[in-house]
Amino acid sequence: MTSYDPLCALDNTRTNWNIKVRITRMWASISTKEGKDTLKGYNLILPDEDNFHVHAFVYADNWISLERKIKLEEGGIYNITTSYTKNATGHLRPVSSKILINFSNSTRVMKIDEDDFTIPMHKFEFVDLGGLFPLANSYPKPESPEFSTDYINCTKIPTVHGPRDIVKFEITDGRYSTKVTVWGDLVVATEAAYQKAVVKPVVGIVCSAKPKIFLNAVQMNTIPSSKIYMNLDTDSITAMRQRLIQEGYVAEENALTSPVAKPVLDIIETLTLKQLGDIAGESYKKKTVFCEIKVTTVEQGRNWWYDSCGCQFEVVLKDGKLFCGECKKNIPVAEKRFRIVILGEDSDEAYNFILMDRAGRRLIGTTATKMLSDMIKEQKVDVFLPKIAALSGKVLKLNLVFSDDNISSKSRLYTAVDAYDPSRFQDQCHLHRLALLLLLEK
Repeated sequence: MTSYDPLCALDNTRTNWNIKVRITRMWASISTKEGKDTLKGYNLILPDEDNFHVHAFVYADNWISLERKIKLEEGGIYNITTSYTKNATGHLRPVSSKILINFSNSTRVMKIDEDDFTIPMHKFEFVDLGGLFPLANSYPKPESPEFSTDYINCTKIPTVHGPRDIVKFEITDGRYSTKVTVWGDLVVATEAAYQKAVVKPVVGIVCSAKPKIFLNAVQMNTIPSSKIYMNLDTDSITAMRQRLIQEGYVAEENALTSPVAKPVLDIIETLTLKQLGDIAGESYKKKTVFCEIKVTTVEQGRNWWYDSCGCQFEVVLKDGKLFCGECKKNIPVAEKRFRIVILGEDSDEAYNFILMDRAGRRLIGTTATKMLSDMIKEQKVDVFLPKIAALSGKVLKLNLVFSDDNISSKSRLYTAVDAYDPSRFQDQCHLHRLALLLLLEK
């Protein structure tokens, strides 16, 4: 089976990366030197099936060459091979990833026509409004912050235009509020999106905005990489609206004043459970393997999901706010991710396994947030879900990652980062090999 490199593993040691990603956002970088606009290149935001995202850049000459072969579109899924990587530097970076992907004239891109629901349509790194001021104040040069930031909030647009295209509006999370100024072409798109937003309160996401302290208050300004969504059909919007309603927020009436190279692929071992338990070598730490098991028991209860930051680490409630210990920050809305504990066996042994979010989504066919939302609507909060219980008795092919405890402490609790139906596994391998051959023949 073709093994795609996870984006979180990218570094500067090689160029033969083989990644499968979705393009969620694209925008041009324009140089305005000498009074004329010149295309420098295009920027792409690329998440993978682990919900990790990176920033990629394609210089103008490579972009023109690439466009002759393939059309890149937002929302499309692509296999990208042989690209350069370097440390991400500069100001107002659109994502927190430390690696930037650069397309070269050797980079190969192939469109994958079949959609993959395990790769999210959107990926955001939200900042809590209450943490904006200390965040903006922490930059060595407040006028040139290291990162642009994403916000999710209830939106009110009470203003206006000046000589330049500009619209100002206020966003609030029900506790804090701040002002946003939108410039240029994004003005028309923002107003149109707000006009179309029917469900109240309107929940907006402001992507890659620049925080600025003015008169001892934080204001947000859009920049070329910015994008604004209104009532986007995504789990985070649903969760935010539910929280606002639960806290008694009421949307204001009439709040809007309308202006008009060949990759080298690692072979993944398939092990029996006995072989799995015998492994002790340090060389297996963080390594992935396959094993095939029959699920004998699914742990019941309410621990089949957890609250997660965008970085995938679990968040905790601290001083009434959701706090991520990995990112060291508060977040306004947590993602819900699968964490299903099962007991699995083969002919020799039986071990416990944790099915993490990607494995859960693939097997169940939906997200943890969607399942929880449906439970609330149906008022079945205390019912163990049939879709999860139905895993019992199934034969699964698990993709495992060895933890430190598996190696040093001989722990028999293994983490499955992905899971497959073995009856379809060979078909998937065939399709991946066919796609790779087509790519290499181009």
